[in-house]
Amino acid sequence: IAVRVGVSGSLEFGNSKYNLSDTTRTMALGENSFNTQSISLVGQYLVYPSPDARINVFFGGGPVFTFSRRYNDSKSISLEHYQVFISKGWGVGGVGVFGVEWFASMEFSLHAEYDVSLQYFWDRGSSEYRLTQGDRVLQTQENTSKSWRFYANSVKFGLSVYF
Repeated sequence: IAVRVGVSGSLEFGNSKYNLSDTTRTMALGENSFNTQSISLVGQYLVYPSPDARINVFFGGGPVFTFSRRYNDSKSISLEHYQVFISKGWGVGGVGVFGVEWFASMEFSLHAEYDVSLQYFWDRGSSEYRLTQGDRVLQTQENTSKSWRFYANSVKFGLSVYF
């Protein structure tokens, strides 16, 4: 039996250009940029069916808590306006893990594991549409959402230290 606590995070950012058109003319040209940050706190209770073996299969699970933030701005060159969108969200749920661990000694091991999680998310966001000239607000929008999110993560390899 083992208990693990961990923190993970992600950062995503990028930009793009767009050309919105119909069959007769170009309707809008623009640019879009975004960045997203996320941080999660995970606790896991692990069970080792054969704890004295050097090579061990393990499984377990526990709670996961997540905070995320997204910022997006979109500038339309031809329509002379831009939109800014900001959202923040919280998630709570559970994680399940399955893996194999090789104990090189009592203090160190190498392992490979796979985990999945299911979280319930609450998101709150706001948008503003503004004119590029004069910076006048054309429209504002507030939104909230609630959703279930399932994550099937990649296989992880690692070194564990026991004390």
